Amino acid sequence: MKVCQVLGILAAIALIAFGLSYPVPEKHLYVSSYSYTEKDWDDEFGEEYVGGDAYNYQMEASLKAGYMGGVLAMKSVSAAGGVLLFFASLYSMASCSAVNKQTAVMKELLKAVERQNKLFDVDAGKAAESEAPDAWKA
Repeated sequence: MKVCQVLGILAAIALIAFGLSYPVPEKHLYVSSYSYTEKDWDDEFGEEYVGGDAYNYQMEASLKAGYMGGVLAMKSVSAAGGVLLFFASLYSMASCSAVNKQTAVMKELLKAVERQNKLFDVDAGKAAESEAPDAWKA
């Protein structure tokens, strides 16, 4: 159980670090619909001119908004998931240690009860023999 808890904490730290360190795209992302087939989406620049500045601005704005929205959503989900996993792992560790402590206390109580039962059974047997009539002792 300890291995799972430690792995949960390590995965949570990795998720938080990934969520905080993944770069947000820069302000200038020039990728058009004609140039993405030759390059990756994470390339910063494309050379295609569609015809008309307004169309280029609209295309760049929509691509930038989609890319940035996706990156920010991924960052926030991974960071929030990491925080939740971290606290769930800590809670699991705390509850397991509490259960182990309670189990140890219960075992000690059981040993004490068994010792008392042995003492009372021995004393009860001696008392019964001393109070029994002579006919029963034979």
